[in-house]
Amino acid sequence: MYISQVIISFVCLALVGYMGTSVAFADHGDEDEVESHATTVHDDEADEEMDGHDTDEDHAHSDEALKLESIVALLQQVKMLVEQKNALSMGHSHEASDTHTHTEMVESHATAKLSVTKGMMGNYDLHLETTDFTFAPEHADDVHVAGEGHVHVMIDGVKAGRMYSPWMYVGALSKGTHTITASLATNDHKAYAHDGKAIESSVTVVVE
Repeated sequence: MYISQVIISFVCLALVGYMGTSVAFADHGDEDEVESHATTVHDDEADEEMDGHDTDEDHAHSDEALKLESIVALLQQVKMLVEQKNALSMGHSHEASDTHTHTEMVESHATAKLSVTKGMMGNYDLHLETTDFTFAPEHADDVHVAGEGHVHVMIDGVKAGRMYSPWMYVGALSKGTHTITASLATNDHKAYAHDGKAIESSVTVVVE
């Protein structure tokens, strides 16, 4: 996340520097234009030269506008990357230190339905639809609040991380058949259950 912030800061500084250069360029162009008009009022040849200068200046301003649009587009791409990185970090931030067994259960009427989407590059994203359940990343490891919590994700029986929002990026999967399970959990890591059965959803993914 810090790397992404550095990238944004760098791009913003480049944009500020660029804008300052553009202003200086414009001021310099205005001075040249005034001086040219003062010394070539009745000179037809100079007027033609000035016309050519105006055309070049128009092209220059057009190029500057295109560059500005490119910088804005770059900033938007960086923003998207930061958002994706934040979502991914939240999904995996507690994985290394998670030693909870989740054997205790809390009764709930919540529901969960998991779906998996494959991207163009062969990576996979999870999406979990829930009812009577609220993702509460700010209360993770905190006291239990009815209806709040996070989601534990298992791939082929191995913990793959936690979901703190409806979406989670899992990346590429090896060839073969995989079972992905998402289970609702309370803030203090108990399993949400209905009639004694854990509230979870599983999908099977076949990678060829």
